[in-house]
Amino acid sequence: MVLCTASNTEAKKLRYHYVDLGTLGGRYSWGNGINNWGQVAGVSETENGEFRGFLWNGKKMKNLGSFDEDVISGAWSINDRGQAAGFTVNADDQRRAVAWDRNGIHELETLGGSENEALGISVSGEIVGWASTPDETLHAALWDSEGVTDLDPFQTVMSWAWSINKSGEVVGAILTPDDHLRAVMWSDGGMQELGTLGGDESEAFGINDRGEIVGWCELPGDVWRACMWDSSGEPVDLGALDGLYSEAFSINDRGQAVGVYYLDRRREQPRPFLWTQEQGMVDLNTLSELPEGVALSQALAINDFGWISATNSLGTACLLIPYRSHEHKGHHKNSLTPSRRLRD
Repeated sequence: MVLCTASNTEAKKLRYHYVDLGTLGGRYSWGNGINNWGQVAGVSETENGEFRGFLWNGKKMKNLGSFDEDVISGAWSINDRGQAAGFTVNADDQRRAVAWDRNGIHELETLGGSENEALGISVSGEIVGWASTPDETLHAALWDSEGVTDLDPFQTVMSWAWSINKSGEVVGAILTPDDHLRAVMWSDGGMQELGTLGGDESEAFGINDRGEIVGWCELPGDVWRACMWDSSGEPVDLGALDGLYSEAFSINDRGQAVGVYYLDRRREQPRPFLWTQEQGMVDLNTLSELPEGVALSQALAINDFGWISATNSLGTACLLIPYRSHEHKGHHKNSLTPSRRLRD
């Protein structure tokens, strides 16, 4: 297989194949994370009306399962080893952070409280998310081979971590004492609060291995936009096309970001976007070969080859595979053999 590495300078020729990933037998599914092998992890409704985490391997969805007493499970992210991070929910509505690998499902430690949740996983298997303390305060947490670490041991208000890169830099958000949400990054130097676009609030969702961070920032006037922070911590407004609001969920090592923008003030009409430095924000519906009657509603994750995990208007997970419109494209669709770049 030839994985697409189309230049952003040829964005007018960039197109996407559409692959519907289906469900585990129910009506709905969401693909939350994608790795460089093209594997997608998320959550799907089963034929019994339950919701379970899934792994799509290029041919079909696999039910990742849960513990016997749990009523829901879901995966948020997946690394290149095929390890997935996510959560389960039991009958008492308590969340538990879990990880899946080839040996099955594994429960992660709390910080002494009753709940936790795993949100992001690095290529080396480090996991970030949140865990409750003995007084049931939510703190950003990191799980590795040595156990769980409280990323905010002296914090008295909530915090959580969404993503971690190969250097161990972690991004997420804290709730300040004056009840404002602020994007932050944790690194060897401690916690760094990231800038805003003139408003009071922000949140960071994704970080790539170059240290570029994406999320959203509030502007003056209670409007918030997708933004990207560089190493200085200063944000850049990524725009919102025809909408007022937008947020970016994921950024790859080529600096391509994906997320959603909203056409209405109630944010009930999400539309997916691709953002690049050269072309800015583009609606993915205009770049994709879609079946009749189907539109794209969300773009949730992007891998280093530009493959995008998305959701369609029918409420099912889908995959967008890029190609150059002037090249033969049939060989891109179904193979998941990695390129030499990935093997190296």
